[in-house]
Amino acid sequence: MQAQFSEEKLGDLPEKQNQFRDFDLKMMLNVATRDVVTKKDVNAIKQALKNLILSNVFDRKFNPAFGGNIYKELFEPMDQITVGIMETRLNNVIKAFEKRIINSKVKVIPIYGQTATDQNKVRIVITYALPRVDRELQTEFTIERLR
Repeated sequence: MQAQFSEEKLGDLPEKQNQFRDFDLKMMLNVATRDVVTKKDVNAIKQALKNLILSNVFDRKFNPAFGGNIYKELFEPMDQITVGIMETRLNNVIKAFEKRIINSKVKVIPIYGQTATDQNKVRIVITYALPRVDRELQTEFTIERLR
């Protein structure tokens, strides 16, 4: 499995600085403070959404329901039924596990290739709002099945 992410560098939110703060999952060391680097605001939410969607069910021992389990659907025929199942599953998982966002909407767009082996590739677009922010934010990435 390979996942490609489009990382938007929006930085801190002007509405409220440092509203959300998470550890960077790369666990890099900040040379000035000698502490783990953190992600703030929009970048923290994007990292959390990617982590949630790309995790499989039963990956977490003490929270087996955590995860989008999206890779399971990549091995199914990519039709509108599979796309609908993926969208429903991701919407439910985001509502259950990511309490920092409101009004989330997931759109799964299948990307069809030239040959039969290129059929199982999807672009996931998540549109959401944050508390105290007047605009909608969007996170999108592509997941494809590798043989």
